[in-house]
Amino acid sequence: KLKQEPFFHNIEQAGMVNSKENILVSSEMGGLITDLNAKEGQWVSKAQVIIKLDSDVMQSTVDELVSALQLAKTTFERQQILWDKKIGSEIQYLRIKNQYESLKKKLEAAESQLNKLSIKAPISGIIEEIFLNQGELAAPGKPAFRIVNTQNVYVEAEVAERYANILKVNTPVKVNFKTLGINKEAPLSFVGQVINPENGTFKIKIN
Repeated sequence: KLKQEPFFHNIEQAGMVNSKENILVSSEMGGLITDLNAKEGQWVSKAQVIIKLDSDVMQSTVDELVSALQLAKTTFERQQILWDKKIGSEIQYLRIKNQYESLKKKLEAAESQLNKLSIKAPISGIIEEIFLNQGELAAPGKPAFRIVNTQNVYVEAEVAERYANILKVNTPVKVNFKTLGINKEAPLSFVGQVINPENGTFKIKIN
């Protein structure tokens, strides 16, 4: 007997796996690499220090500014008490106040530079590649390492334009990783609206 049932037509298409978090990290400061705290293939956490640059000179500057700021703060507080009692000149009071505030800003800038001598992981993920070695010089903008979060990936493929009116967001897709023996089902998360004139395809993505 004939009976009505759903008919499924499957399109088989090769795709590429990409990560939404694939970051090339560079140094913001120049300096000698003194510590390398991770290896390629290692999982690291967000904000973990991966590379340390020589910070002795900058640390000394910060320590000197801290001492100078403590003295300036004490001097300013005493001058503030006198000024509240209308003792002393306004110029002297303003000069001491300006010196105190100037040292605070210098200390903030020095501490910011000191923090930049530690190159941290911007995300949690696997260290895919390290481009620098201990003892080498890091330069601003020079790649230090690449980190990839393999727990947040998507599959991207290019499909023939004749399917442009058929495939929609949330269309069910079976994803087969043959070499890994993994089969998964997921909905289409993105369907491109532009046809590539070179090969007559449009992009789709599956999270």
